[in-house]
Amino acid sequence: MAVAPQPRARKVPTCKRLFKNDDLELVECNLRLGPAPDYRCENRHRHVSKYKTGWCAHSQCEGSNPVTFRGDPAPTCKMWQTCPCDCHKVYDMMFHASDMPRETVDNSHWHPPKGEFWMPTPEERMALIASSKPHAPDAPVLVESPLPDAVPATIRHTFAPTATGRAARGELESWVKEQCDIWLVEKEEFPCATKYLSDEIGRTQGIKPPSVGAISAVFDRWTAIGFATIEKKPTRFVAYTQEGITLGLEGCKDKHKRSRRSLQAASARTLR
Repeated sequence: MAVAPQPRARKVPTCKRLFKNDDLELVECNLRLGPAPDYRCENRHRHVSKYKTGWCAHSQCEGSNPVTFRGDPAPTCKMWQTCPCDCHKVYDMMFHASDMPRETVDNSHWHPPKGEFWMPTPEERMALIASSKPHAPDAPVLVESPLPDAVPATIRHTFAPTATGRAARGELESWVKEQCDIWLVEKEEFPCATKYLSDEIGRTQGIKPPSVGAISAVFDRWTAIGFATIEKKPTRFVAYTQEGITLGLEGCKDKHKRSRRSLQAASARTLR
């Protein structure tokens, strides 16, 4: 009786790239590749590159002491796990022969340059605004935090009256923050909801209470810039974020503007 031929076993594709094992020896990966069509290896971050990487491509090898055309120290290659340059192989053999854990050998005396930008303090921001508008009616005044662990310092402005009699731009936001600060300091048990804030602003400012929708819009802006934690049903203020306590309202606005401009610049570069 004839026996039916058995189907041939399907060969499982494995990775043939090289990587350095714990003994600093080049061995084949031999891991099973991922599914088609990519066939990507899970160990690909350890594969030794086919070409020189890092600074070795510029003849700034590990352990050397290169300099720039000005004579300043230049960086050297630190990618000894994946760079195929011979300089890394020499140090691999030295560390293996000495039975020492492999470390990066850096004799370049190079250090990354220090950035020239720093986050200005509330005092510096206040001084900058005051110097740019020395005669403005809304010259800012720094109000220290009554509870530094929970309430950020405030740069308070004096707003000029408007022709329509309505609150000036930013005035409602300052009133909302003032009442939120009071609520945190006095540790009230009731929620700091928009209706409560509207009634308190109307009582303390001697005006018609602002709409809860306008206060909700202030909360939406605070959430967008990462200044405060707002919860819904009912819409209420819970606490200032750690970043809000550290940077303050003006600092969070500045950071949000810079982030938005960076994204716009990146999108413009992508479209070119």
